[in-house]
Amino acid sequence: MNQNEKPTTLMLFYLLLFCSLAMLNGTMIPDEIYSIKSASSPDTLYSGQIITRAHIQGFPLQNAEIKFNLLDSINQTSKLIHEGFTNHNGELLIDSLPIVNNYVGIDAFLIDQNAKSQVYISNNGTGSDHGIVIHTKLDISKQGNIIDMNGKLIEKIKFIFNPLNNSVEGYWKGASVKTGIYICYVETLSGIISGKISHVSNHLGTNSNKGQAFSSTQNLANNQLKEAATDHSKYKLEIYSAVAEPFEQAIYIYEHTNHEFNFSLEHLPIPYARIEGYVSTNRVNRIGGANILFTNLTSNLSFELTTDSIGNFYKVDVSVPLDGDFTMPETTRYYVTVNIGDSIIFKVDPVTVISGELTTEVFNINIL
Repeated sequence: MNQNEKPTTLMLFYLLLFCSLAMLNGTMIPDEIYSIKSASSPDTLYSGQIITRAHIQGFPLQNAEIKFNLLDSINQTSKLIHEGFTNHNGELLIDSLPIVNNYVGIDAFLIDQNAKSQVYISNNGTGSDHGIVIHTKLDISKQGNIIDMNGKLIEKIKFIFNPLNNSVEGYWKGASVKTGIYICYVETLSGIISGKISHVSNHLGTNSNKGQAFSSTQNLANNQLKEAATDHSKYKLEIYSAVAEPFEQAIYIYEHTNHEFNFSLEHLPIPYARIEGYVSTNRVNRIGGANILFTNLTSNLSFELTTDSIGNFYKVDVSVPLDGDFTMPETTRYYVTVNIGDSIIFKVDPVTVISGELTTEVFNINIL
């Protein structure tokens, strides 16, 4: 071998050594024990037409803003998908809404069905600190893993063998972790043992200490992780109007399905109206003791007033009933009849009353 060949030979030697180490490393380090579904490209389906109607006491509520927010129950998030305003019939029509065909995010673990293992999880669905007991005949890892439904590692926990009941026991103190669904899994020579945890943050629950009995039990055979697709999505529907109380309700939207929703909203409290004025004759003489009857045009509301010694009248709590115009402030009309003594009855054209404590309507009544 001449001097020109030495560098080439050394390079080939180191390259072969590097490849051998890489292959050896590949046999020693196993692949990830769970696989993640792509979260960036979920299958999206659509519903049929969505018709939403809003009304107050049977009157259609127009110009109300309606929002459809798609809810993600696992991650406790929401996303605004559609918003619009009701027409004069109180309706909002949408051609369709997306139905996100979400998977739980994790493929089924390879589990030995003959292991006859049981997983016991305390505070499942009721608290934040979870004791985890696994009864198994298999050799089990001394380290477990808590992951979320997207496969992200949340925390590693230690398992200790308990010879008294032939089990391994671990403990997850998850008070600071947000509410949601999580998975605890450990590795065995034959596969994976796992359990689903319905986690509630910042709530200790009961039987949360190590060594205490675990009242919540789950059979592993009924708790395997599988891909789960849905044919519906959960939405939060919100309705806002200048004249109605804010409205919110959770609804389910199904794929290839037409939906009609009818919602009755509460009207905002209508302030009383204020009125004042006087009764006179020939625009000069004030009439004391005149009786005035106010009768509402659109309801059975009515009230009577009597002028004082100088002919004045006033009222600060005049009722304004609901009508289909939904003005802000609300308006209504009253017939007015004036009785002076036993012989004079005088009818006045209907007067308009406007709700609101800061507005006083003046109705001076003059009898010729």
